[in-house]
Amino acid sequence: MKKILLLISIILIISLGTWFFLKNKPLNNPIEETSLLDLILSAEIKIPDLDQKVTLTNGQASFPIAPDSIISGQIILDQDLTLEYKDNLIAPFLLNTGGTGVFTYLSIFRKENNSLIKLSDTFLGDRIGLLNLTPSESNDQNVDYLLTINLLVRQPNEPFVIPPSIPTQKIFSVQDGSLKESVKPADNF
Repeated sequence: MKKILLLISIILIISLGTWFFLKNKPLNNPIEETSLLDLILSAEIKIPDLDQKVTLTNGQASFPIAPDSIISGQIILDQDLTLEYKDNLIAPFLLNTGGTGVFTYLSIFRKENNSLIKLSDTFLGDRIGLLNLTPSESNDQNVDYLLTINLLVRQPNEPFVIPPSIPTQKIFSVQDGSLKESVKPADNF
């Protein structure tokens, strides 16, 4: 009988101790803000340079190239290079429209009422190697920020079957979400 009372006492002490330590911990807030990256992974977006909208699933979507076509295109978010900066989501996308090309676009989004609004996008190249995106402050008061993009390209007449290997850099100014390519810096950054 003493063993049962001792066991019940131990269980009671452990239960009270657990309750005491957990009662002061804040609960996870179920109304937490959704991050911009979480929003883009399942957002409805307009495909750059096409008059077509798709809903992304885990950052990608397939779409018909033409009505009743058996060929489909694909758009994929480069999640590793997607970043948030100054209330914008800077998102590179890879787009294949059913041919051999893989076109890289850069899109700028802003969060509005827990959804994303595309502000702009620009074509970066066909079958390029996107290395990194680096936002930075601008000295120009008419520019919200600068965006430096390091990438690999090919020689002008080099066939596309050759992997891109020439380092280059593009710099964009961003004002109200609109991308404008700045003076081209020297190649081979």
